[in-house]
Parts: sequence; structure tokens; C-alpha cells
Amino acid sequence: MGPARGVAMARTSELTPPAWELEEIANSKGGPGAVFRDLGDAVKTMPAAMHKLGFVFVFQWYAMFIYWQFVSLSVGESVFGVTPDQKEAFQQAAGWSGLMNASYNAVTMIVALIMLPIVVKLGGRIVHAASLKATNAMLLAGALFLVAAVAMLWVKAPSQTDDSEIVPLGGSGDHASQVYDRVVGSDDSYGRSARPAGHGLCLR
Repeated sequence: MGPARGVAMARTSELTPPAWELEEIANSKGGPGAVFRDLGDAVKTMPAAMHKLGFVFVFQWYAMFIYWQFVSLSVGESVFGVTPDQKEAFQQAAGWSGLMNASYNAVTMIVALIMLPIVVKLGGRIVHAASLKATNAMLLAGALFLVAAVAMLWVKAPSQTDDSEIVPLGGSGDHASQVYDRVVGSDDSYGRSARPAGHGLCLR
């Protein structure tokens, strides 16, 4: 959203503070204490909705810190199967992590620019609501996927006696792949005679 903010700042004229505020700034004491007092006054006078957003952002900032701290390690171990001890391979994984983050920022910039004319035409409230709905849908899909992934922990491969000969699921026993010739037969109502259907892959 950086480019969108830049465009908004360039097209918005800065409001001049009123005379009483300029006088208050000129007569106020400087130093670190004044900074903390100003922050405290701002927190007291800000709307209640801003307090709620601030509470949410505390968790978001922590999550982003965890993400940047461990993304390279996570991608290296889960995708590339390497650890920091394998320096050259791990550097390649870290490079891919950087490429993913760069791609994420590039997509965010492009989407922000695309959304500008949509916001001008439909209004910020409608676009914001639609974005929240889309985000909720993606979060729900991710939650359902997580539930399915956890449920798969209790799914066991069928035994050799329960496995199907028509659609083998790879039960316990010999899992070697076999290539076989299958012949598809046809009766008089559909045609000539039996014809070969090529090769199929059967897991036993």
C-alpha cells in the first residue's frame, strides 16, 4: 500500500495548524519527557475504535516479528530439507525466501494501484467491506484446510485384505509400482471388438 499512500499524500494539501496549537507547541518544553507526555495525551483523547485497533496491532506486530525471524529457517527446513549447518544449501533457501517476500510486496503494490480507481468509483466503504469479506472467506478456507489436515493424522492406509483390486489405494505390503496392459472389451451394442487401452499404473 506504499504507492497508494504516496499518491494520496501528493494529492492532499496539508492543513495548517490553528494559531493556538502553534503557540502551544512553541511554549511547550522539549525533551524525552515531553514526547512521552504527548503520547499519553494522544492515547487518552483518541476514539475508542483506535484503542481496539491498537490492541489488535500488538498481536500483528508480534506475528510479523516472528515471521521475519523464522521465515528463512522454516522454508529451508520444510521445503528444501536443509538446516543452517548446510551453509550453501541454506543460503539458497534464504534467497528463495527473499524472492517470495519481494514477490509479495510487488503484488501488494500492483493491487493497491488497481484498487485506487475502484475506490474512487465505488467509495472506500464498499471496497473496504468487500476486502474484509474476501479476507474472511480465505481465512475460513484456510481453517477448513487445517482441520482436514489434522483429521488426516487419524487416517490409516487400508490393509492388504481390504484393498481394492480395481482402484488400489496402496495398502500394507508390497508397494512396488507395476505397469500392466489393460484390455477394454466392448459388447455388440457399442462396436467391434476388444481393443487395447494402453498402459496403466497400478500400485500393489
